[in-house]
Amino acid sequence: MKSRAARAPLESDRLLQALALVPEKTSIELGITLNLDGLLVTGFVISQEAYFEQLTQGIRETKADDEMKSLLEDFLTELKEPIIKSTAEKATFPRFIHLRDAKLYPSEGKGMPSLGSTLWRGDIDSVSGFCLGEMYSSPKQITA
Repeated sequence: MKSRAARAPLESDRLLQALALVPEKTSIELGITLNLDGLLVTGFVISQEAYFEQLTQGIRETKADDEMKSLLEDFLTELKEPIIKSTAEKATFPRFIHLRDAKLYPSEGKGMPSLGSTLWRGDIDSVSGFCLGEMYSSPKQITA
């Protein structure tokens, strides 16, 4: 099976882009599960602004020294402003989707460990499928 990059270019999934736009225009955060060539990523869709705010907050809460924290916060601020401004000016569908409380499940089905609230940012064009709702592993095994 050819990877997405090796296939003919497809137009972006407008429905997924519209879902990524919901938290940009409202305060609603949607539960979603994305398929990226066999890897499942699940979490809640958040706005770009919320993504950068939570990323900055995560840096503040790290055990790094104050100088490093300040340097990283300044760097994120420099990145955030033009990205958000560019998106607002273009008034188009987003290219990236942002998740909070993200969990990653490789094709084997075992979740990858994460501590705290994991943020995830991905290119919508890399998503091969999705479903609404957050996926979580059940402590009980289901048998047929």
